[in-house]
Parts: sequence; structure tokens; C-alpha cells
Amino acid sequence: MTDSSTKFVFVDIDHTLYDNSTNSPIEPTVGLVRTLMEHYAVVFITYRTEDMRVDTLKWLKKNVEDSIANNQLIMRIPNSDELSFPVEQMKLFQVLELVDQDIDSVLMIIDDAAKTCAMFQTVGIQAIQPHRSDTYV
Repeated sequence: MTDSSTKFVFVDIDHTLYDNSTNSPIEPTVGLVRTLMEHYAVVFITYRTEDMRVDTLKWLKKNVEDSIANNQLIMRIPNSDELSFPVEQMKLFQVLELVDQDIDSVLMIIDDAAKTCAMFQTVGIQAIQPHRSDTYV
């Protein structure tokens, strides 16, 4: 995605940046992400399906940063409902695939789900859980 010195920050969307109950941004997390975008390659990762890509990207551009590119958004693996592994494993797989298994290039993940944070921490990736919600959307 970029050169080998790039540090990546992966950010979940639902319940992390986006408050599903009020349909609004979660401003403290959005502010943190804006600051991180000044120094790191921020990639958004979501369990939303591919058919939601355009609307999700539009929301991110409006509420986080207008310059967000399509390749900065990782959607759910197609047909993942049929797979036998949990969401947190899917996210870890997608992150490691994007960085070519280079765990050192990942600075952190920001996610609301405790299971996802724990999964990343077990492989040595820092995880921040700004809000607790174990609901996957």
C-alpha cells in the first residue's frame, strides 16, 4: 500500500466512529482519528458488506476526512457469514494480508469489540477500545 516505513492504524467504524443508535459520529474518536491521519496511514475496517461501500465511504468523507480514498476502506470478506471463524479473526486476517504479514508495520487497531482488541493484542498489536460494544454490525 505504501513504503516499508509506513505505520498503519486500523479503525473500526460501527460503534467506534459511528454511533448506530443516533446515526451520528462519535466525536472524541473521530477527533483522535483525524489527528492520527496526520502522521500515519489510517485504514478503516468494517463488517459492513461490499454493497455498502459507496455509502460508507461517503459518510467517512463527510464526517472524518474528505480525502479518504477507496483503498483506505476494508469491507467484510464476501460470503463471510458462511465461514466458520469469528469476526475478530476475519479482521486480523484482513489486516495481516494488507500489510503482507508485517506486524511491525501496524501501530494499532481502534475497535469497540473486546474480542477483536484481545485477538490483535495476542499477536503483539496494540489495541484501543474507546467504547465497549460486542455487537458486530
